[in-house]
Amino acid sequence: MRARHACLVPNPAWATDIIASTMETMEESGIPPQWLPKMTDFQARNASGVAADVKEYGCGAYGCVYPTHDPKVVLKITGDDTEAQFAAELAPAIERPICVWYYRVAEPVGAKDNKGSQAYLLWRESADHVGKIEHFFDKQTGGTSKGDLAMELIGDQHGAAQAAYNAIANEWPPDMIHPLIVSWLEACEKMARQTKVPELRELGDGLVEVYGAQRIFFGDIHAGNLGMVHREDGDHWVITDPGHVAVINL
Repeated sequence: MRARHACLVPNPAWATDIIASTMETMEESGIPPQWLPKMTDFQARNASGVAADVKEYGCGAYGCVYPTHDPKVVLKITGDDTEAQFAAELAPAIERPICVWYYRVAEPVGAKDNKGSQAYLLWRESADHVGKIEHFFDKQTGGTSKGDLAMELIGDQHGAAQAAYNAIANEWPPDMIHPLIVSWLEACEKMARQTKVPELRELGDGLVEVYGAQRIFFGDIHAGNLGMVHREDGDHWVITDPGHVAVINL
């Protein structure tokens, strides 16, 4: 049976409020006009403003992704400071392009998520089939075996990563964390070596290479955090939501 992931939720009020309250700031801070959130159904509200609808691509536990006027760029509003930090500090120099490309990070003053935490605006590369990798392969092959195997490979990696991240977050001794990291790397290597889902080999190999070169560990990469990007050198399955990232110094 395939694992179930967090369901998407409708566009939450806090995210809509942030868009409304930061539109003028976005325009004044030099955000390219084509990167502004795409709005529809404009209606005059009064002499000083208009009302419009903004439709998200999807919302999860930490935030929402919105289309912009550039089909290659989306805007993510999130309360996840780990992703914001990754986007600002680690992503620009990552050893292998296994994540979506981040173009800009903003921290609007006074912008809060539904938990009262600071919210961030992340402009990143657009991706297709996010959270739907098994359905993509089912449609591609006309059966479920490839999708099932993809979910198994991703799930094994995720289970090992969660065990390691729990140890890291709870500050276990290095000699207890190290074997858990090794188990995670073995799951990534298994993904890289197998041949039945070749589309995932690049991701598995990249996770190992990035850790080896930069000690960047991804603790929460599940099927809901993967999507397909379309680049000049072809299509790639990459990480769209790199939460629970840690730099390991053992």
